[in-house]
Amino acid sequence: MKSFSKKEKTYKLIKNIFYIVLSVYLLLVIWQIFSLLVSNPLLLPSVSQTMQDLFQTLYSIDFYSSFGMTLFRTLYSFMFAIIIAVVLYLLSKTCEFCQKFCSILVSILRSFPTIAIILFLLIWTNSQIAPSIISILVVMPIIYAGLQGLNVDRNIKIIAKLYDIKGRNYIKFIWLPNFQKNLIPLFASTIALNLKVMVASEVLAHTYNSLGGLMQSASVYFEIGQLIALAFITILTAIILEKLTTLLKYVRFKVK
Repeated sequence: MKSFSKKEKTYKLIKNIFYIVLSVYLLLVIWQIFSLLVSNPLLLPSVSQTMQDLFQTLYSIDFYSSFGMTLFRTLYSFMFAIIIAVVLYLLSKTCEFCQKFCSILVSILRSFPTIAIILFLLIWTNSQIAPSIISILVVMPIIYAGLQGLNVDRNIKIIAKLYDIKGRNYIKFIWLPNFQKNLIPLFASTIALNLKVMVASEVLAHTYNSLGGLMQSASVYFEIGQLIALAFITILTAIILEKLTTLLKYVRFKVK
């Protein structure tokens, strides 16, 4: 039975990989067909030309410097978004007025036009700081909403009280598993969103030494192949960050 289950899992894995490869291949074929129909590399370069631009970008030292800065901004802005969301969440639990205040504040931030925030921040700060603040303001309300739904089941609380699970063991055995179940999937999706917002903000803010800055430069000089290559790198990085964050749900906590 175990052997059959193992074979079944292997078959499923191979089938998933095959479907992914086939999907990518079909997308490349469609891309190549449209490229031939357009017949203008300035508008839509061929797959081979884009691959050349991709490898040329990867061989550039400036790319790694820009990529590193964008990734750094993405990670620390994401951490600040979590911290601010947690602080607001805890504040909202202190009294009814604080709950209403935090709710209104988050609602305003959620609905405020991103372009308006960028314009204000460019006046008050600079192009290096503005993208990070924008990412925080976009991602933080999503995390805050996720925290609002983070409640331990009443039956679990009763069991914890019955078995006298307190302090460190309560956090490890009750709260952290609940955190994994409810927030890790949210964090996985929001960190990918954070990267996309960061790059878009860098483009709009004309941030020097960033992926967004490279994209802005590529669009100005009609280097469409490089622009597509940079977009592909951004997508791949977002997927990797999302998958790495998802791995946190497999961490197991033991009671001592």
